[in-house]
Amino acid sequence: MLHLRDVEGVPIAVGDALGFPVEHWQMGDSFVQRHQISIPLSNEPGKYTIVTNIYWLENLEPLSPANFAETLDIQ
Repeated sequence: MLHLRDVEGVPIAVGDALGFPVEHWQMGDSFVQRHQISIPLSNEPGKYTIVTNIYWLENLEPLSPANFAETLDIQ
């Protein structure tokens, strides 16, 4: 998943699809994804955060037991 969030944490744009079922994963697999997101023209220039993570589709809980998430602040 890839979310672009504003300073209040509200998602502005979302790219969300792995496209490879967990049942097919094997030890040592690597995943590379490309997400294209469109920022609405109504959004002002400013500080935004990109958040990426993997989660269980059934309950939206993070896949990692450590609740791993990567964030990147952009301006």
